[in-house]
Amino acid sequence: GALTGKIAMVRNEFIRKSAMINEHIFLLRCDNIAKQKYLFYILHSYSGQQALKSKITGSAQGGINKTNLESILIPNAD
Repeated sequence: GALTGKIAMVRNEFIRKSAMINEHIFLLRCDNIAKQKYLFYILHSYSGQQALKSKITGSAQGGINKTNLESILIPNAD
């Protein structure tokens, strides 16, 4: 759907206190803040958004499932 592919980066405190994670929201964690920011910028970029949109399934209310999300290739930061 229209909101599929929206990206946000939030502090850990927010996740522990206020987040509602369900089948429509994925929580992606990295082992350090630099990788987390890199992942955010890649997925927020034009090519990242195109990759996310290419994985949308379903007709009425399209979305991305875990398997499709895991199949997106993230370029190495090197």
